[in-house]
Amino acid sequence: SGSFELAEKCGTELGRMALTSYKKIDTYEDIHDVRVTNKKIFIPLRQKLPTKTGELLLEFFEERNISRINKGKLSYEIYIMKVGSSIFVGLEGEPFVEIGLEIKKEILSKYKEIKQIFIIGYSGCTGYYIPTVNAFEEGGYECEEAILTENASNIIVKSVLETVDHIMI
Repeated sequence: SGSFELAEKCGTELGRMALTSYKKIDTYEDIHDVRVTNKKIFIPLRQKLPTKTGELLLEFFEERNISRINKGKLSYEIYIMKVGSSIFVGLEGEPFVEIGLEIKKEILSKYKEIKQIFIIGYSGCTGYYIPTVNAFEEGGYECEEAILTENASNIIVKSVLETVDHIMI
């Protein structure tokens, strides 16, 4: 009745398309190298914020996070996970994109075996802006409400790179 011929034609076409798709798939090496670490650093809080909203935010943050604040510094956790040729960097708060781009640039220039880097904000269930030093110079609402010192981005980048160096040993 011709149904076998149609089934054969459809099966052949489906197989051809599957092989064509398979050849286009990017594959990765077997992953036998998984490493995880974290680093706690202490970043100074700003002494005073320029707006009433910022001051209220800082006061609210200090009340809710009193156990993480010591002598005007906030404990800040960095999380690093290496999976094969990829690195995942977990950062607390909302880091400006330039922070992640700088971290990626530095890691990729130093470690040729690393192919992908993923920067993940809001790790550790915290929400506050982390502007760059340049952003503080330019101003804007994120900077007015940033609770960490103006140099926080540099402290974070330096600590991430040190932690990546440690995990790459």
